[in-house]
Amino acid sequence: MGDVEKYCPESLWSLVQPLLPAYPERHRGGGRRRIDDRVAVAAIGYVRLNLLTSNNP
Repeated sequence: MGDVEKYCPESLWSLVQPLLPAYPERHRGGGRRRIDDRVAVAAIGYVRLNLLTSNNP
């Protein structure tokens, strides 16, 4: 199991994915490439998990 699947399991992803907007069209040479939405949700889960566990006395 990779980190993405650990912090954003399929059950969570199936709830979150319909709430996310579609990718905007990227103009040639304009801006950064987007990271995968599931990777972003997994990063949020990682931070939340670590903040919740580190703030407990």
